[in-house]
Amino acid sequence: MHKGIVVYIVIVIIIFSIWYISTGFKTSLVTTTSTIKPTHPGASTTISATTTTNSSFVYYPCNNFSIYNATINATVSGKCYWPGGVLGLWVAAGNPGSEHVIIKGPSNELLVNQSSTESCLTFYQNFSAPAGVYNVTLITGDSHGNCGYAIAKLNSTTVPPPTVYDFVFNGNFHTGHYTGWNVTGKGFGTAPLNITYANSNAKCYLGQPWSNYNGTFFATTYTCGTSVSPGNLTSSPFYADSSFLNFKIISPADNGLYVEILYNGTPKIIAHYNTFNTSLGANASSTFRNATIPLTTVIGKPVEIRVVADELAMQRFIAVGDFVLSQTPSPASIQPLNITFS
Repeated sequence: MHKGIVVYIVIVIIIFSIWYISTGFKTSLVTTTSTIKPTHPGASTTISATTTTNSSFVYYPCNNFSIYNATINATVSGKCYWPGGVLGLWVAAGNPGSEHVIIKGPSNELLVNQSSTESCLTFYQNFSAPAGVYNVTLITGDSHGNCGYAIAKLNSTTVPPPTVYDFVFNGNFHTGHYTGWNVTGKGFGTAPLNITYANSNAKCYLGQPWSNYNGTFFATTYTCGTSVSPGNLTSSPFYADSSFLNFKIISPADNGLYVEILYNGTPKIIAHYNTFNTSLGANASSTFRNATIPLTTVIGKPVEIRVVADELAMQRFIAVGDFVLSQTPSPASIQPLNITFS
């Protein structure tokens, strides 16, 4: 009985050894491949997807790929996959002041090696890109620029790629231009108003010089003594990843003056303010007030700010700026005259 068991075990070992040798001493592996489009472009460049038996990398498509960084003297890299064709490179030096982009192809060949000081997103070049995985490296500069993050973005066209930011782009108009904002009508003019210039010209403020503003430029329909015109001002899209939108505002109580939050081009939040209330002080018409709009109804969604000015009377103007996302309301925020959610 004992000898029979031993013989059985020996036979099993021999059979297993023959099978193991015949497979080349390897177990079978299962590899999965999929394409994932990022929810936040540029927020992460490579996802590691692990199966139970093997590990494979899942890359974003190169025709909708971006990496960015706002830190000076920093390096960030990412990989993307492209089935082959022509890719376009867009760059921005942003706050670091300069950028250096290196792109290497599937065989580690150098395809792009460029540097620039273009502050805001600008088309750089098209390049022929064979099928494969691409490594993109962004190196930021050591000086002070503007226009937010340094960015390297790939797409498949010379048309500017739609970018959804994780912040309000040019939220305090520090560039001195409406860069990143869409202006319709004549109301907001061709550029933000420089507060230093305005306060040196009595025609450029109502009653007393502008005050309680953090930056140098702000958007307004007050036009230094000329007639007020209607107009809208719409921001670049950004993700409502924080609970509140904080900003500065001056506005009388007026049905034609308000701030909207748009989702898919449709107003989801509309807020009217009355900072001309005399209880706020004698210089209410020229003193910016802190304001806050709660974003809980659009949290996580790509939204836009639209400032609406549909008035012609000289003292029926609106002035805004210092737009920023926050997890807490702005201190001592003025309450909206009314606010609606849809």
